[in-house]
Amino acid sequence: MYKAIVAACAALALSACIQTETEMTQDMVSPEEATIQSLVGKRLSNDQGYATLHADGRVTGEFGGAVFAGTWTIVDGQYCRSGSIGERELPYECQDVSVNGSEVSFTPPGGDARVFTMG
Repeated sequence: MYKAIVAACAALALSACIQTETEMTQDMVSPEEATIQSLVGKRLSNDQGYATLHADGRVTGEFGGAVFAGTWTIVDGQYCRSGSIGERELPYECQDVSVNGSEVSFTPPGGDARVFTMG
């Protein structure tokens, strides 16, 4: 009986140490990456237009009446994108992202933040 109780306690202790694959993946995501991932599927808009980050790496929207289309990824905790607005090509650029409530700021290197409302 004693051996059964010890074995049960050991099994219980080991089960507390086991993480699911999802939990382990979440633990490996930086706060910056989690912030960017939280924007997926949300409409981000300002007075110039709107954009939506898609889970498959596409970004779509409209600015100044022109179609915005491109791709995005996360590199070293930054939002990185390339694409076009109408005929104008946008160079590949990585930006810092911060979220404060429904306000989302994208700050390019050496530039001013572009502020959007998340809806």
